[in-house]
Amino acid sequence: MAQKKQLGTVLRERKHVTESALEHALEEQKYKLATLGEILLESGKVSKPDLIAALEEVSGISYLDLETTPVDVRTPCLKVKASATPVAEEDLQ
Repeated sequence: MAQKKQLGTVLRERKHVTESALEHALEEQKYKLATLGEILLESGKVSKPDLIAALEEVSGISYLDLETTPVDVRTPCLKVKASATPVAEEDLQ
């Protein structure tokens, strides 16, 4: 089984970030509670479309921008199975 590529590797291979920018972002990540993608995006080192494409490759999951893609809310597109018992606050006392 082939090993998955890391986000930084994909961005470098696609020439979306320089090695220097990637190293700087990885160093910054040690001190921030943020993902590599967030750091590169916030610093302007990578564009949102380039980041999304790289994340799709790394994760194997297609991205759907709900801000630009019309969704018919009447059409059930996701079935969620859950098992839970509601507990009222007074039941906890």
